[in-house]
Amino acid sequence: MRIRRSHAQQSRRRRGFTLMELLVVVAILLILAGSSILAYRAIFAESKVSIAKTTATNLKNQLEAYAMSPVSGMRYPEGGFEEMVMRGYLNKIPIDPWGQPYQWSLVPSPDGLSMTAVVWSCGPNMINENGGGDDIVSE
Repeated sequence: MRIRRSHAQQSRRRRGFTLMELLVVVAILLILAGSSILAYRAIFAESKVSIAKTTATNLKNQLEAYAMSPVSGMRYPEGGFEEMVMRGYLNKIPIDPWGQPYQWSLVPSPDGLSMTAVVWSCGPNMINENGGGDDIVSE
């Protein structure tokens, strides 16, 4: 003869999750975590480029201000950023988000009558391509 169990007795037996249910939940969580990490890394790389571009533009403006200063003799610093640090225009030699120093050079201005500064970061590949390739150049 078969004993019928009440609904309360059956529900007491089945309170936890099965191993398969737990494995499925863990797999879903791992997939979500993996995709969010990849998205985070892409956003982080884009933010480094934005920071480098903004910093290069700010450094260009500081070079222009230095060149207009009567204290500097109305010239660009011959010693580069090191001279600007020694004279107190910068606190330290500027380093890009990839740990490389910023570079700069003088190029003819659009009117062709004077020179203007261009500042760049070596970019993600950390190879100085003189403002070309993946280098991030000031505006």
